[in-house]
Amino acid sequence: MRSRQALVIGLATTALSCGGGSLSGTGSGGSGGSGGSGGTTGVVGGSGGAAGTPSGSGDYVLTEWKLPFPESQPFQIAAQGDHVFYLTKDGEERVGRLDVTTGVVAEWTTPYASTSPGDIEVRADGMVFIAGLSRGEIGQFEPGTQVLTRWKLPPPDPTTPAGGPFNLALDGGTGVFFTVDDRIGGYVGRLDTATGELRTWSVADAAGAAVVVAPDDAVLLSCWKPFSSYQIVRLDPSTGVATRWPLAKQPFYAFVADSSGSVFFSQSSGDFLGLARLVPSTGVLTEWRAPGDPTDSLTVLSGRVFFGLNGGEGLHALDPTVPGESRTIAPVVSPAVLPFVSHLTPTQVALAGDQLTGVMSQRRIASETSGAFESWPIQQPRMNASTPNAVYFEEEDTAMIGRLMRY
Repeated sequence: MRSRQALVIGLATTALSCGGGSLSGTGSGGSGGSGGSGGTTGVVGGSGGAAGTPSGSGDYVLTEWKLPFPESQPFQIAAQGDHVFYLTKDGEERVGRLDVTTGVVAEWTTPYASTSPGDIEVRADGMVFIAGLSRGEIGQFEPGTQVLTRWKLPPPDPTTPAGGPFNLALDGGTGVFFTVDDRIGGYVGRLDTATGELRTWSVADAAGAAVVVAPDDAVLLSCWKPFSSYQIVRLDPSTGVATRWPLAKQPFYAFVADSSGSVFFSQSSGDFLGLARLVPSTGVLTEWRAPGDPTDSLTVLSGRVFFGLNGGEGLHALDPTVPGESRTIAPVVSPAVLPFVSHLTPTQVALAGDQLTGVMSQRRIASETSGAFESWPIQQPRMNASTPNAVYFEEEDTAMIGRLMRY
């Protein structure tokens, strides 16, 4: 049983010095060794303080925070500024926040329960959004007030059963796009958190959909029906027109858009494991064989795509300027689909929270480059997120969050 403390809002923000810099360009091309057996480890106190010079050798700094709640297993993560937000994957789902400048970790118990939680996203105003899969809800959590605002989703139309949201994507305003659990069926929705307006579009064969919002506000879906049809779908919410690009290989939940509107995703077939990029404006699909089976999370930083490997070691980054195998896919345009429109009235609940201080370790590491991929010797990173100068990840089956930065 964890010890309970009063949750203090307005944490200290004294920065930890870790060499600064940004994670961009190529790596050292070194031996790929760990660059040392460890680094300085200690309790990161309330006022932060300098971390000192990390030990080891290499061009990058790996910082790891051991979460102070031993039963916490971070799964989905999101990052913004000096904070990393996460969802736990044990039976009692909690939303957590790591302050990387102080090492202080806060966790709040949510009304949701899941062994594989839905998505978590953080908006520019600091609001945290949770896919409340087990309750058929979208949750908006405000850490400052510790209030969870809950929108219960109705059936998307009178003939379709209600489903739980799984994947989330934020637009540039107050909209939250989501897809339903693939056991229910294929539709995508948009909740306007300012007005409560809900719009849902039925998308044929969109089971298993992951969703991202492109810079032009189009919604991109990675869809599959197991052993049947695989496709990338672009939905224009303003017109309801869906454009489809059929795929020969199965895409999975690893799905991310870059600043140009191109989408990257993992692909799998009997003779291929790797990453692919579709440029919707041209229909060009490019594939790169990865050093293993990519996990179900990608993040983009400085033009590169970061990912871990299922059952494998290392954090990896694809440099898409290195040529892959390319071909052009002819798009199929479907008739416009009118959205089903309704309005939701939210409810609110205050969440109970705990706060403790974590333990930080830090070391320099070298990377190794082979073809289109740069790799770092990190223990089983899975879910990824990024800020303008760092990649964050959770280390699978551990109560650990890590950060990789250029030294």
